[in-house]
Amino acid sequence: MRPIYTCIFSFSFIAIACLVLVSDAYGQEEVVQEENELQDSIAQAYRENPFAIQIGLDLLKLGSFALDRETKYEGQVGFGYKRLTLVLEAGHAFYASALAYKNSEDYSVEGDYYRVGLDYAFNIGPKSQIILGLRYGISTFGHQGTFEVHSELWDNYIATVPASQKSGATANWGEVVLGSQSNIAKNLYFGWYFRWRKILERTTYDPIDIYYVPGYGKSIDNSVPAINLFLKYRIAF
Repeated sequence: MRPIYTCIFSFSFIAIACLVLVSDAYGQEEVVQEENELQDSIAQAYRENPFAIQIGLDLLKLGSFALDRETKYEGQVGFGYKRLTLVLEAGHAFYASALAYKNSEDYSVEGDYYRVGLDYAFNIGPKSQIILGLRYGISTFGHQGTFEVHSELWDNYIATVPASQKSGATANWGEVVLGSQSNIAKNLYFGWYFRWRKILERTTYDPIDIYYVPGYGKSIDNSVPAINLFLKYRIAF
């Protein structure tokens, strides 16, 4: 990882840690508001069961199953203590859009990806929270396809992605996450994430480079935004 990226994400982790400490200190000073907290369903749930496992599913990714040339699915598991959650995310993506390269109709990318990070939630109402988080993501994948360049003067030029590139490519990136979630039923939450991603390192090929990185986005973009809609279930213990 380059030094500037290390500084950026180190500063972000420190900032979130400070927010956690400030929030806990403020909470200790406001014990007198115990009666008000009992009226807050999320705060009450944290008071009664501070430890919990959260299981989530990305709803937008499920919508990709309706597309002929793109399939994605993603889920997450969180291990939480009160408002702080260690988040593990995993997914699979298959991308085969003809828009990737003009001279190929069968180009595709497929692979798996994983992310790990922290979320911290701020209560903004009886049943709503704002989420700030960080992620580190990795992906393993490959691509394949045949390319044909037409010519009126010479024979058409045909090239195929080598079989060795169908797997083995890797990429890693960092993410800053902003989101919101609402308690829509007992232990059930619905919400969204906005992610800003920054590529750190990836495999490159010549002359036909990988067009898409599963879990990240277009490889030609050094930074990309992304949005998730999710449904989570909180298992308290």
